[in-house]
Amino acid sequence: MSKKYSIWTDEEKEKVKQMYRQGYVYREISEALERPISSVGKKVEACLQTGELTRRCKPHKARPEVSKYTFVRNSSLHYKEVLPPEKWPIVENFLAAFCRYALVAEKAGRKLDVRVFIDEYAKIYRRREEICML
Repeated sequence: MSKKYSIWTDEEKEKVKQMYRQGYVYREISEALERPISSVGKKVEACLQTGELTRRCKPHKARPEVSKYTFVRNSSLHYKEVLPPEKWPIVENFLAAFCRYALVAEKAGRKLDVRVFIDEYAKIYRRREEICML
């Protein structure tokens, strides 16, 4: 039975505060008290505003394991730390071509279009591999 639109008892209010302090999320609290999540959220916010509760810091999530071939956005890893030596020339050729493309775009007064560059580079790279296979 859902306690929607019913008045909160003192025991329920204390249970909300206790569970919130212990790190439970609104969904877990709402299930324990059989209240809608929105009601629990409003009750917690009211307690935070009156000073009965203090905001808790979000817990830090453990970083997922990263395989040695996975690039992480905003990472400070160098490609030589991640890729095997036989892949380094491929990356170096890509970076050199990208820099040349950036300079050409700058001289032409145009904005660097990364997607177009990557698409064109991929086509050229595939053609080069096809020629090497002949």
